[in-house]
Amino acid sequence: MSQVSANQPDIESASEQYARRFSGTVGKYLLERQEQLVMSSIEGKGLKILEVGGGHAQLTPAIIENGHTLTVLASHECCANRLKPYQDSLEFQVGKLTQIPYEDESFDYVIGMRLMAHLEDGDALIRECCRVASRGVILDYSDKRSLNCLSNLLFTFKKGFEKDTRKFHLQNRKFFRQAFTQNGYADVGFKTQFFLPLVLHRALKCVPVSRVMESICAILGMRYLFGSPVIVSAVRS
Repeated sequence: MSQVSANQPDIESASEQYARRFSGTVGKYLLERQEQLVMSSIEGKGLKILEVGGGHAQLTPAIIENGHTLTVLASHECCANRLKPYQDSLEFQVGKLTQIPYEDESFDYVIGMRLMAHLEDGDALIRECCRVASRGVILDYSDKRSLNCLSNLLFTFKKGFEKDTRKFHLQNRKFFRQAFTQNGYADVGFKTQFFLPLVLHRALKCVPVSRVMESICAILGMRYLFGSPVIVSAVRS
């Protein structure tokens, strides 16, 4: 493989090594929360959906099972490996994530998970997603207003536990409101996934404990105010 550029974060997230972070009961718990929030942001049935950087296949089964037509755009052919079990039910396209090779409003919804935290040109990704979507765009990001603000201090611990973790960018809600508004999307909503860092849930290795702790944080309003990752969904004006 040629050298990976700063705008190919999906190569890492589409790897088998990355998928192991979401293995077992804890991984299933983490992905179920993500899936719930993403799918609840899609209104309608039988829609055309583009998932940018979707080679991780985390949402692929849910999108297909809900009767939507799925196209996955990846930055490299290797990102198709985890999609092989679903290859007869989707279209796979290779191209630049920040220069999406489709016409304006070609899809009802555009989804991009595991991208904003590692992409150098996040503005370009948002602009392109907005351009090719006719109804809505759904992304996730790591929020500055969360325990992620300690990410630099905790990176050594995270690296020691996850081994292959990467440093990541933090954004805030103001950034996304402005970016989506500039591209014609006035209705912007935010859904927080967890209050506690994902690495802590993995370290605990106990889903019941994680559920209780997250429920308490949700009741106290801590997850809503300071949770991360955040699912941001924007609807075309």
